[in-house]
Amino acid sequence: MRKSVTVHQIARTGNDHHKFYNSKVWKAIRDVCLGRMPICASCYAAGVITPASHVDHITSHRGDWSLFVDMKNVQPLCHGPGSNNCHSRKTAEENAAGVDYIEEWDFSDVVKKYMEEN
Repeated sequence: MRKSVTVHQIARTGNDHHKFYNSKVWKAIRDVCLGRMPICASCYAAGVITPASHVDHITSHRGDWSLFVDMKNVQPLCHGPGSNNCHSRKTAEENAAGVDYIEEWDFSDVVKKYMEEN
């Protein structure tokens, strides 16, 4: 089983905004997001059911608190071994392209449809 990364370990990357992830507000957003759709939105869009373990910012917030806490800017993604690692793949693609948003990784419509059906 993969060892979880703690907020403390993330904060060591040198980005001040990583402290946001330890806030009560973020924990509540994460709980709501995973509660409304407990499966990976990317996998679901491809017809696969995979448990979601991470809450992803559709558009990277880069320390912008209002974008960080925007419920319309979060989606559940999986983060596990092998192909079940949508969160890491999305982040790697954003970093490689030097962008904060990639349309192909925006599953807000999928999340909305899932919530309407369930």
